Amino acid sequence: MKLSLESIKNEVENNRKIWQDVAVKNNWANKNKIDVQVWFNESGEIVDSVSHLGITKDIYILRDDDDNELKAVYDLKEVMGWFK
Repeated sequence: MKLSLESIKNEVENNRKIWQDVAVKNNWANKNKIDVQVWFNESGEIVDSVSHLGITKDIYILRDDDDNELKAVYDLKEVMGWFK
């Protein structure tokens, strides 16, 4: 599957919905849109996500296995540059 910005956005939104449901069920949602922290593998797949009230905007993280470093950005468009 070729990665596109739209497909990545959809996957992020699917993860956001999961965390929104958890937040509502546990009465800790205090805003309409929950922000998420999302981890990608080197193939562009989301491998994990989390949310909590302390997250004030979405955070996207890639673990680079070659140099064992984490890369993190706030702009989903920057994520596309990881998978060219």
